[in-house]
Amino acid sequence: MAKKFTLSEKYALIFSVLIGGSLLFGGLLEIYFSYQANQKVLVDLQHEKAEAAAARIGQYLFDIEQKLSLTAVPRPGVPALEVRSAELQLLRRTGAIREIALLDAQGQEVLRVSRRAADVVRSGRDFAGTEFFKRAKSGRPYRSGITFHDGMPSMTLAMAVGPEEAGITVAEIDLEFLLDGISRIKVGAAGHAYAVDARGILIAHPDLGLVLKQTSLAGLPQVQTAIQGATHDDHTFVGAHDLRGEPVLTAFGAIPQLGWFVFVEEPLAEAYRPLLSQVWRSTALALAGMVFTVLISLVLVRRMLQPIHALRSGAALIGRGALDHRIVVDSGDEIEELANSFNRMAEQLQNSYATLEHKVAERTRELEASNLQLAALSTTDALTGIANRRRFDAVLATEWSRATRTGQPLALGLMDIDWFKQFNDHYGHQAGDDCLREVARVLAATVCRSGDLVARYGGEEFIFIAPDTSAEAALQMAQRVGEALSALALPHAASESGHITVSFGVASIVPGTDNSAEALLKAADQAMYRAKKLGRNQAVLA
Repeated sequence: MAKKFTLSEKYALIFSVLIGGSLLFGGLLEIYFSYQANQKVLVDLQHEKAEAAAARIGQYLFDIEQKLSLTAVPRPGVPALEVRSAELQLLRRTGAIREIALLDAQGQEVLRVSRRAADVVRSGRDFAGTEFFKRAKSGRPYRSGITFHDGMPSMTLAMAVGPEEAGITVAEIDLEFLLDGISRIKVGAAGHAYAVDARGILIAHPDLGLVLKQTSLAGLPQVQTAIQGATHDDHTFVGAHDLRGEPVLTAFGAIPQLGWFVFVEEPLAEAYRPLLSQVWRSTALALAGMVFTVLISLVLVRRMLQPIHALRSGAALIGRGALDHRIVVDSGDEIEELANSFNRMAEQLQNSYATLEHKVAERTRELEASNLQLAALSTTDALTGIANRRRFDAVLATEWSRATRTGQPLALGLMDIDWFKQFNDHYGHQAGDDCLREVARVLAATVCRSGDLVARYGGEEFIFIAPDTSAEAALQMAQRVGEALSALALPHAASESGHITVSFGVASIVPGTDNSAEALLKAADQAMYRAKKLGRNQAVLA
């Protein structure tokens, strides 16, 4: 059996939870917001470093491309290819260019100059089939991926400069200084930066061995996200980790023109170490507050016990039927008001007890009458006052079962008012409702045997059920209904007869294993549509 807490224990627990919980909640909120603020500062700082490094690379390559694209003013009588050859001699002085070559418009090497080898003139080497020649020939600059020559990173640039006769300029760019700057970026004690190309291949890292091995980092979550097109808003990665599987806080910057990415990351344990002391401090304050709250709560609860015990014993007596008992509490606070409320309640109960049973009986009778009225409404068509579709379905099922037991025929007559839509359009819906009510009245007055049922089947359709009735007798009943309506001569301008007429479909079946109530209804429906096709204003037997 579960232990029951005393009132003092409950109040002490409640106060402790409320106040101590508030302290704990406040501490958790402080930790959470500090976490968010510190994380944002750390990530923003990393992102700035990554963006700055990426911008330096982009600017570095842009400056080189600008130098390569500069060309002198053409000189009369001097071929453009010779002018461009002279320009290449000047461009090789650029420290970032390791080697530069000039190809003519057919892809033949005209000149190759280098800071480390002798010039090569008209070597005859054919580069027409290379990717870089084809792209530069089409007017688009070519930038290769990173390659390593003697362990040094480089890339190839190719572009058409000047008129077509000036050929294609191909330069091998030294990236050692630039990528080495990325690998020297430090974040905290253990953080670092690295760069990957568009495939996720490592191109710069403090560990040069990883770069030389062309290590793929495409499997890291942060690299996948960057390659897939993340933006600055996505620079915090859930589950980011380094090559050793250690969780890291990371951000990146993109170099759009190359499709490269620079990442700056720091181990999570190091990044969030300043938060640990705050966590312990907040936890200690919350626990101390909870202990203090428990002690104060016990003192307060003891002072509240006496009037509460009086309330409990008085409420128990009133609950056992002692309605003349009055609770006496003199505390001058809400508890005294509560005791007075109990006393007033007991007085009211004492005054109303004598008439309670009478009121219950009266309400019971009203409920029964309401239920009967509701049952009638649920089976009656609100417009015409005859049975509705629900009532018809229930009676059809009952009569079918009875006819199955007795072997007697069961007849149906399905009726539709001819040209009723045109009637509504001509006379208005109010006149249409009056017409439906009049047709229902005539139907109910004509089909009036005690076992028969007339119902509104839907819209302008009406139906009757006639137990123990042959097909011929049911047909006569339908014809009498049509005659009675014709005798009324309700005006109908769109009808051929000038008054309201109906089309009847009549069917009668002796229930058996080879038929069903649905078959009977379908037969009457088909007969009604035959009556319409035959000119309306008649009854047709199925």
